[in-house]
Amino acid sequence: MDVGAFDGSFFEVIRKERPVAKAILIEPQEKYFAALKSQHAGNNSVVLVNKIVLADVRTVEFNVNALPATSSVLMADENLLGTEIDISGKKVSTESSTLDDVMTEHSGSVTLLKIDVQGAELDVLKGAANTLQRTQLAWIEVSFKPLYKHSALFVDIQQYMQSQGFIMVDIVPGFKGKSGLSLRHRHPRK
Repeated sequence: MDVGAFDGSFFEVIRKERPVAKAILIEPQEKYFAALKSQHAGNNSVVLVNKIVLADVRTVEFNVNALPATSSVLMADENLLGTEIDISGKKVSTESSTLDDVMTEHSGSVTLLKIDVQGAELDVLKGAANTLQRTQLAWIEVSFKPLYKHSALFVDIQQYMQSQGFIMVDIVPGFKGKSGLSLRHRHPRK
């Protein structure tokens, strides 16, 4: 299961490594959902879901940024992320769902749950209690710096997953700033 499937590249990497009997790809951005739909047309082993999943059902503002991979239900931190990438864009109002609600239509265990939703990962997890009970492995994007306003950090996600019976086995390096270094707070000079 891929929450925040975007262009489907994570799924393609997994599919090249291991046979996938069924995949559920969840992507809220219309452009990328349409591309996934075209790419997987006629493939009954891939289920596509065009929703935002969070802790509960509510109306949310989705920030569609100029750099689409940074789009999120959370506002980007202009002081940190805005210095590295173009976070301008538009807001789209939509209804969220929960991962547990989406999964009521799908039985069986979840071999791998991947969540990459630009800072809202903990919000997604809080709406996935039943899904987590039947999940074997989780691959969750985390940040050590608050790239988005009100985003959960690594420690928040790690503690929550531990409370759900998971143990952390690895950290894979990810996004870095233009300098090639991990993003860090920049303090104005006096």
